[in-house]
Amino acid sequence: MTNKIPHNKNKGFTLIEVLVAIFVLITAVVVPLTIGSKAFAYSNFVRDQSTASYLAQEAMEYVRLLRDNASLNPSPNEGAWGDFKNSVSNCEGGQNNDNPGCYFAVGTDPSRTNIQLCEESPSNCPAMFLQENGTYSYEQNNRQSFVRTVQTHIENPGSPNLERMRITVTLSWNTNGISDRSFSIVNYLMPWQI
Repeated sequence: MTNKIPHNKNKGFTLIEVLVAIFVLITAVVVPLTIGSKAFAYSNFVRDQSTASYLAQEAMEYVRLLRDNASLNPSPNEGAWGDFKNSVSNCEGGQNNDNPGCYFAVGTDPSRTNIQLCEESPSNCPAMFLQENGTYSYEQNNRQSFVRTVQTHIENPGSPNLERMRITVTLSWNTNGISDRSFSIVNYLMPWQI
């Protein structure tokens, strides 16, 4: 007589097989979602970093414009360089950029741009907000904001061949409410048309 092992007709998945299948399915869904969310957050950071660099460059170009405009119609007493230094005197940041500095909104008409002193510290400069038309101004709204501070410092004052002005433009912002970011650009201007 032969012993036959009865075959179980009700074969199914074991608990371990079900758990492994669920783990594989969850991994297949969660990993791409995590990568996508990180890519989205990083793209927001890159967008804000690019915007901040454009705003910093805009401020630097505006300060150059003030210098160049001063050379077009210099006053007899101060001269072009003296007129330029007077026009940005509110922006004096000191040797170590520890003084408040200034802020301004760059407009199409330089005579209408008003350079304002930041109160007590550079962090007290007002924020610039993205407007509906794609520009940045000091009109507050709920869109992304940047704080732009301009600081100047005269190096080697009174020395006609060595005097120059250091301009530091600092941008601060917060991306996605996660962490504060900032960077500065520095440039030197010389009295090139004296």
